[in-house]
Formats: sequence, C-alpha cells, structure tokens
Amino acid sequence: WSEVPFGNFSYLNEGFHRLLVRGRYLSGTEEETPDTLEFTVDAIGSSSLWIKSLLTKVSNQDTFSVDIVAEEFDPIAGAGILIKFNESDLELDSLEIKDFFGESPIYFDSFSTNSGTSALQLDIATYGDTTYVDKTGTIATLYFKAISLGEHTIRINDETTLRDDNNNVIEANLLQQGLVQVQ
Repeated sequence: WSEVPFGNFSYLNEGFHRLLVRGRYLSGTEEETPDTLEFTVDAIGSSSLWIKSLLTKVSNQDTFSVDIVAEEFDPIAGAGILIKFNESDLELDSLEIKDFFGESPIYFDSFSTNSGTSALQLDIATYGDTTYVDKTGTIATLYFKAISLGEHTIRINDETTLRDDNNNVIEANLLQQGLVQVQ
C-alpha cells in the first residue's frame, strides 16, 4: 500500500497493458473492484530491431529466454544480426529460429569470445518461394543461463546489417538492447 498517487514504469514492452489500482480508505476498508487504466506502448517505432523483454528479472543460475524482434520492416529479405553480451554474466545455452523469414529460412550462426565479450553472429534470410517479408515479428529466441548477480545487457550491435530482396542495405531506425537483472 502507498499514499503516493502516481507511479513510474520503466522498460514496459510494446503492446497493450492494463493497470489495476485498488484503493483503501482510512478506516482500512478496501475497494472491492479495482480501478482500471488501459494503455498501449509503442516506444520502439518502425524499422527497428529490439531485444524483448526490454527488462528480464531472473534469479542467479536460472535459465531464461529473450526474443530478437523486428518492428515494422518493409521489405526485408535478410539480416546479419550481431548480439553481444558479457560471458562472465550470461551464458548462451541455445537459440531457436522462428518463422519470421518464412517457413524455411536459411541461416548460419557463429559464436566467438574476445576479451570477456561474447558475440553471436546470426545470418538469416528468406529462402524458396518467400523473397521478402513486410512485418513485425520474432526472428529468433535466445536461451541464456544467468551466472552473475547484477544488471547485464544483451546488445544488438551496430554492425548488424539488414537487406532487401535486391541485397540493398536497409537502415534500422533503432537497435534496442535488453536489460537482465539477476538477483
């Protein structure tokens, strides 16, 4: 319970949110039905790549997942996505390619470590009948294990490239990192 009549919410993910607030009178009686505030967050914007969830809270040694999401691209046929994180804080367990680039995308991934920073290079493209896609969606899910307490980032690096169906570079308006709080 709080007497403060407002709140600040950081790292809200894109999409619909519903906030429920229940009041309590000085007598101690609580409202039976909470007040409802519904709103939509659209903070990422078009032509962006981001780590979803923007904030992930986990316990030490827990396994968790985050998504690489493309937001409102048109047309996109391929991507070279470079993800970086600190190897002493987070351990990459596996990745799962989603159907963003069609049912049978072609992809290659490679993993490297340099001076404590781990890098996952994911090269993925449309294949077969699908020549490009116009949409928002999940490209891949990354599965990590938290191995160090504190706040850690999973970054989409500036070296990430996106291509249209003629192999021209598509500019991303935003490459949004994700924050992991390990408790």
